Amino acid sequence: MARTPVFYFGTVIFFVGLLLFAAGISEVIGEVYSVIMVVELISGFILMLVGFRATSRPAKREAS
Repeated sequence: MARTPVFYFGTVIFFVGLLLFAAGISEVIGEVYSVIMVVELISGFILMLVGFRATSRPAKREAS
């Protein structure tokens, strides 16, 4: 199965979002509450959703 550039770009976006989300969770566990923590959690979650949708979208076939 051939992968498109969108798949690879989506994978990178997903893992960047995962890292941001993990950074926010580590601050929650360490009880360091700040605006940055909220931004990390929200932006990480949104990036994970966007990346997941890009990787799970079926590849479009070109019309003959």
